[in-house]
Amino acid sequence: MGGGQPARPEGARVRTFRVPAGAQGERLDRFLAASSGLTRARIQALIAGGRVEVGGALRKASALLRGGE
Repeated sequence: MGGGQPARPEGARVRTFRVPAGAQGERLDRFLAASSGLTRARIQALIAGGRVEVGGALRKASALLRGGE
């Protein structure tokens, strides 16, 4: 495999979210939970599993958003 990225499980969906300027300073996990309808615990598990990128980079659940990502 290589590349450092985990393989996407078959059937997994890719979802893209734009971070509005009003979300500046919000935690990544809270923003995604509110935007996706998934639980915060599920979002945290996806982040910990390397399944969430912000601007092409992996981030921690506690990462603060800048807005515009």
